[in-house]
Amino acid sequence: MPIAKPIINNAGVLTEAPASTALDYMRIGAAAFAASLSINTDDNDIVAVTLTGNVTTLTLTGTRARFTLRVRQDATGGRTITPSGSITFNGGVAAIVLDPSANAHTIVTFLYDPTTSKFDVVAASFGDTVAVVEGGTGATTAAGARTNLGLGTTSDVTFNSLTTTAALAVAVTANTGTNYALNLANAEYFKLTLTGNCTFTVSNVPATANRAYSFVVRLAQDATGSRTVTWFSGIRWPAATTPTQTATASRYDVYVFTTDDAGTSWTGTVAGQNFTV
Repeated sequence: MPIAKPIINNAGVLTEAPASTALDYMRIGAAAFAASLSINTDDNDIVAVTLTGNVTTLTLTGTRARFTLRVRQDATGGRTITPSGSITFNGGVAAIVLDPSANAHTIVTFLYDPTTSKFDVVAASFGDTVAVVEGGTGATTAAGARTNLGLGTTSDVTFNSLTTTAALAVAVTANTGTNYALNLANAEYFKLTLTGNCTFTVSNVPATANRAYSFVVRLAQDATGSRTVTWFSGIRWPAATTPTQTATASRYDVYVFTTDDAGTSWTGTVAGQNFTV
């Protein structure tokens, strides 16, 4: 639900949003410690409680779809919470694991299951961490984050085929001549001008397994125009029809080529035609 700024009155008391507001405000409350602690989830989205002893029975009532309990240890620490039958974990009652350190806090998230009328524990985040299931790492150190996310334990994380450049490398030529080699080791975007009826070839196609590769050709007519094009082999065009290069002088077309088998076959598409140079 949307989260908006709370409203604080002149007495410094947190109040709810006015009924006329279009936003659904997140409600935050506090619960006093009790050995038998019962919380109505319909009253608040988040409830904070400081443990000054062990909660021997935690009971949740209400039907709020998502509820968060923020638990803080007192200066002694080591306090525990035992859930009642209203709380499940993967289908069975289980202890809620808290950070036992003095003054530490744990955020416990529950989801209400209307079929069982019970609350399922789905996440417990310690201290300033956010659980993986909540979109975090569940850790306060880089090593712990890598472990929890399944990225290994080394100091460096390698992402396959990750590119850090902001733009495609560009190869520019003023003259294609009658033969032009599209060398993919040099560029992924070719800005070319036809100065003769040209036959294209392609070379140095990346051959990484299970990876697709694309490149772009921006192909213009020179001031004479009417130059023709013969593309490299293996291209599949829409409707099995090779497009006709715009013949008008000083106009250009844009083509995109993609392969998923290291250049054995290509999918060719026309991104646009008859642009003015």
